[in-house]
Amino acid sequence: MSVMVEDIIEVEDFLPKMYVDKINQNIAEAENFNWNLIKNITFKGESETFPSFTHMAFKRDEGIVSDCFEFLYPLVCMIPEKTGIEVKELHRLRLGLIVKQPKKEVHPAHIDMPGQKHYTALYYINESDGDTYIYDQVDGEDPSKFTIKKRIKPKKNKIAIIDGKYYHSSSSCVRNNKRVVLTINFS
Repeated sequence: MSVMVEDIIEVEDFLPKMYVDKINQNIAEAENFNWNLIKNITFKGESETFPSFTHMAFKRDEGIVSDCFEFLYPLVCMIPEKTGIEVKELHRLRLGLIVKQPKKEVHPAHIDMPGQKHYTALYYINESDGDTYIYDQVDGEDPSKFTIKKRIKPKKNKIAIIDGKYYHSSSSCVRNNKRVVLTINFS
C-alpha cells in the first residue's frame, strides 16, 4: 500500500518477506553487528543529549564503508519501482539504532544534508514505536518553532520518503526494546 501526502510518500510491505526477515536477522537481531555509539543522534555538537548507535554503510565522498552495503543496496534499487522516484545519485546509507527509554523524547529536528537538494528515505527494519516527525519548516527557514506537517508511525518493512528540505526528527521508543531504521539520502 502506498500513501502520498503532498511530498511525503509512505509504502508499506516495501520488500519481499524473505528479504525483510534476512535484514532483520542480520542487522536488528544480530548479536555481533558492528554498531558504533554516538553522543548525539543528530551528530550535532558534543553533548550527550540523545546517545544512540549508528552504522554507516556508504558515504558519497568515501564510497562503500561497510560490508553490509552489498546486502542493503537491493533495497535502494526498489525505490524507483515502488515509489516512482528515480535514484540518480546515492549520498548516504546509514543504519540507526535507538534503544528503549523510560519516557518518550522527541529528538532534535535536523536536515540530513543542509543546502543540498536531496531525498531522505527512512526504511523501518523492525516493529517499534518511536514516531518520526516531519515539520513544515524547510532548509533556510528559522527553525526556532516547529509545526508538525506529518507524523510517521514506524512499521516493519515500511519506507517513508520525504523531500530532504524538510526538518525532521526521530523519537525514542518506550514500548519496544529498540527502533532500527535505515536512512537513505539520495538525489
